[in-house]
Amino acid sequence: MGRPFAALLLFVLTAGSAAAGTGMAAAGIPLSARQQASGGIYGDPDVLGVAANPAQLSTQLRRLEVGVVDQYLFGSAENVLGLGIGGVTGSADAWAWGAAAVVSQVSTRGFRIVDEIGDETGERVEPVARRADLAVSCQRGRLAGGIAFGAAAESYGSLGDGGGSGPSMIQAAAGMLVAFDTWHAGAAIRLGLSDTPRGAGGADSVNLGGAADAGGLRLTGSLVVPLAGPAGPDAQAGVRWMVSGAFDLRAAYATAFTKGVGAAAGSSVRAGVSFRSDKGMGMDYTLVVPLEGGLGVTNLIGARWTFGDRSRRTPPQLQRQPQFGS
Repeated sequence: MGRPFAALLLFVLTAGSAAAGTGMAAAGIPLSARQQASGGIYGDPDVLGVAANPAQLSTQLRRLEVGVVDQYLFGSAENVLGLGIGGVTGSADAWAWGAAAVVSQVSTRGFRIVDEIGDETGERVEPVARRADLAVSCQRGRLAGGIAFGAAAESYGSLGDGGGSGPSMIQAAAGMLVAFDTWHAGAAIRLGLSDTPRGAGGADSVNLGGAADAGGLRLTGSLVVPLAGPAGPDAQAGVRWMVSGAFDLRAAYATAFTKGVGAAAGSSVRAGVSFRSDKGMGMDYTLVVPLEGGLGVTNLIGARWTFGDRSRRTPPQLQRQPQFGS
């Protein structure tokens, strides 16, 4: 396989997988297993979702939260790993302050490059995207706000002449959240601060949504509107049923659009289950099944550890959210 053909293969691989997640678009993949099965980031606060709206951080019921997620796409050909830690201090009726750090990586199964006679060249195509976010937030009463800064970079593997280096970007987000007795709502904006590649991977976007409690269920909806690039709005709607204090069930529907095209570019249904213990540990599982425009089933497995109760110091709406160990 000659260099021109290898370069073409690399382009096809990274361009095609970017539409599904790898590349700069991977930097914006939602990490929370629970939120992906609940109708978006406003269904349940999760330290893994603070990059989308950092105001969520101040609403967590426990003083310290650690979360991990492992996400498998396309028959395990693509893998997403995420790790987050967040802490909150103070009381919501005065001032509550929070800080969090989240790191993630998206990788695609690679292959070695061979020359025209089938000998290995020593080069390997293996796209990887990495991201790190830092977030801070504050809350007083029913109102919370926060800001976050993130950096993302990608590489394509071990290729000669610097061909393995990919673009990078710096991103900022600011968000707010307001909570009432039976519902809450929020909004956030994310902007790419670096010139390369501005607008890539949803760097410029607005998200808004909310959740309401009704009849023992929590109904959640969210909308993400890109401000740059060819992608159109992404909408989700979901429901969570808290079966008992030990576990709950979730289901959601998601659809995405392309600018200038009336029909949906892709849609999926999601189902999930969460288990929790009174020791502050829990597990989540979410299954994403594409209905159209998808490349395969996605599996997400998450775990969480929480420490230190602060539920009596949060607004009533946030107290009812199912936190592990609550």
